[in-house]
Amino acid sequence: MSRLERQDQRLLTTSFVASLLTSLLLTASAGMAQMIAYRGATLFDGHGGEPVADSLILVEGTTIVAVGSTIEVDGTLAARRPGRSVAVPPDATVVDLTGRFVMPGLVDTHVHFMESGRLQDLRYYGMEIEGLEISKEDEERWFRERLPRTLAGTLCAGVTTTVSLGGPKSLEYGARQLSLELDAAPRVIVAGGPLAEGDPEALFPDFGGEMCTFQASTPQEAREQVRAFKADGADLVKLGYLGAGLGAPTGPSIEDYAPVLRAAVDESRRQGLRTVTHLMAAVHFETFLAEGITTDGFAHIPFDRRLDPASDGDLIGAIRDSGIPVTGTITVFQPMVEVFDGVRELLPIEERCGDPEIIETWSVSAESLPGVAKMMAAALRVQQGNLAHNAKVLHEAGIEMAVGSDAAHVGQLHGPAMHYELIALQEAGIPASDLIVAATRGGARVLGRDDLGTLEAGRSADFLVLEENPAEDIRHAQTIVGVASQGRYFSKRELDPAG
Repeated sequence: MSRLERQDQRLLTTSFVASLLTSLLLTASAGMAQMIAYRGATLFDGHGGEPVADSLILVEGTTIVAVGSTIEVDGTLAARRPGRSVAVPPDATVVDLTGRFVMPGLVDTHVHFMESGRLQDLRYYGMEIEGLEISKEDEERWFRERLPRTLAGTLCAGVTTTVSLGGPKSLEYGARQLSLELDAAPRVIVAGGPLAEGDPEALFPDFGGEMCTFQASTPQEAREQVRAFKADGADLVKLGYLGAGLGAPTGPSIEDYAPVLRAAVDESRRQGLRTVTHLMAAVHFETFLAEGITTDGFAHIPFDRRLDPASDGDLIGAIRDSGIPVTGTITVFQPMVEVFDGVRELLPIEERCGDPEIIETWSVSAESLPGVAKMMAAALRVQQGNLAHNAKVLHEAGIEMAVGSDAAHVGQLHGPAMHYELIALQEAGIPASDLIVAATRGGARVLGRDDLGTLEAGRSADFLVLEENPAEDIRHAQTIVGVASQGRYFSKRELDPAG
């Protein structure tokens, strides 16, 4: 018998168990939620170490009380952890997950509820699709009415936390409020913004008279906008620099705009808000970091060219040394190109959780697409290759990663898009075991949320129950048989958005 086993037996003496259970029963009699013990699964805790075989997760209300391996001493079930064990009270509900796999709930660090994934969203790029014309009023009404279905599909796909990185307040904050009212919905976190240079109306049309993006041309304007976001109830701030390649051809250079970004970050800190920054060109990353500006996460990685570890060592090292997590969003364009090319094939999770009203629009004939869409697809194919390459380079350099889908551009689905992104990252050369960490703990790190992203005592009870091992192939993260969201467990049937 090992020292740890002897210690566990000493801790689980009759007096210890009696004392602990008395305390738990007194807590229960005071009106606290009954405990649930999930036992038997192979568990990945989000930290990236070896999985825990025959695990036990003890949950009370919305919170994890203990996580460890399952043991029984004198007929008492307990979770064994290094140094101590926690007994399961006799009135707890025990759920047998033998043969299953458990991992933390997915954290999608980048979505926008102002986009649906339908082909009609090409209106953002000034395109109308023959046969899919819709008035602005009808489209806005569709978005609002479809929000419950959007949130249901998100949780169905195992995304227990989704982060809106800005858009019209009625949609983005409305989604957060709705998530609190629905029985089955993910946690929704909302950023104020996006805040950048350029004419907001040139980037996205208004939504019911509301701005979809926000402009700041001076440091003072940046501070005023951040304070407005705080007053709106934002959880964080999305800011960035677009440049000529992304719709701001007449704006300032990144060097000239740096004081505005610095002021936005500084004011966000003053207001107690974290920041996520949108940059997509390598030179923009170089200038941002050289200027000594900080942020809590990058919403993208460079996409304009392929990074070479030999010639781009200084940039790669600067990103690594900054300690700022990066979110790949490498499939921000790929689904759109597949729709344009008529080759979009659904993942199993998309078939199960996706919105059929959105998917139906992807089957439009290529002849219906305007010529500019085909030209756009050609350019996006190149950028897609750059993104996949750069994600692997940054990962191999030891840079911490989070995962975000940037849903829902054309061809994407809120929720299932996270799996599409994870599969692409794996195909780019990032191991599934590392992707589990990036898609859970990595997202929590960006948000500064120490209650999310891992399975351990004190964390929110957000986890997925899977049929197959996600560390062997990240595609297995789609094999969901149940989801715990803030302590409430939903079976696969209960997660079905179609009811």
